[in-house]
Amino acid sequence: ADLFNSAGQVVSSRVRELQPAEVMRLVRAYAKCNVQHETLCSAVSSDVVGRYKDGQNGGFKIEELCELAWSMCVLQSYNQDFFAFVFGQLAEAPKVGTEALCMMYEVHLTLDAECKDMYSSLRPSDKRVQKLQDIYYDNRTESKHISERIIADVTTVVKALVEGTVQSNHRTSIGLLTHVAALKKRSSSDAYLHIDIDGPITLIRPLEGDDSAAGALPDGAVSLTRRIIQKHGLRVVAIKETDWRRMDTSKEKRRHLRGLLTSLGDILE
Repeated sequence: ADLFNSAGQVVSSRVRELQPAEVMRLVRAYAKCNVQHETLCSAVSSDVVGRYKDGQNGGFKIEELCELAWSMCVLQSYNQDFFAFVFGQLAEAPKVGTEALCMMYEVHLTLDAECKDMYSSLRPSDKRVQKLQDIYYDNRTESKHISERIIADVTTVVKALVEGTVQSNHRTSIGLLTHVAALKKRSSSDAYLHIDIDGPITLIRPLEGDDSAAGALPDGAVSLTRRIIQKHGLRVVAIKETDWRRMDTSKEKRRHLRGLLTSLGDILE
């Protein structure tokens, strides 16, 4: 974190000197590692908008602008002029890549949950939001990076602890996916419990210390979706795959999961 903070302070005053590709690499690193730096994010947001003033071509592809907007949501930096600019560019773009549109759906969910007042003047029409949601549903069809065996094992243990229907690869009412969920009824629109599994690919380890996952934290993409789910009033708990693999018996796994669920309050009552 110290390295990111020091680098952010130095680069913030020199963002204008960076090429678009360098800006992208810089912001991706902060977003991937989920390291917030408001001074840097504010500088990047203002600089990107400034590059397009007076009809100039700022050098960013529309997909890159979408990724920058998504990254700012990960890093919780909300410059109204920047987001207004990106939504304006998106509306005028003749063609946009699918992954970028999926990112913009997550941008919509984030701004709608965390910046309602600011977003009210920027929010796309319901028709456009529905199109983004449809694209998201069609292209984000399963929770990634965790083996089906681990997900099935967690699902089995959850069934032994809670009431109702337990599903794997569950889609919430807002479209985001979780690895395992418990619903009061199969027909329920939302689950009362969501479980995410953090694996080696989605965990960021600190430079200091040993190679264990004890001090590892979820990357920016996972942190954002988990934050959105919680902001929409849904309860979610995270399990580390490495911890789960260390447990040999079902009894150990139930005890471990019961301890995590207890922190949510009345789940086990």
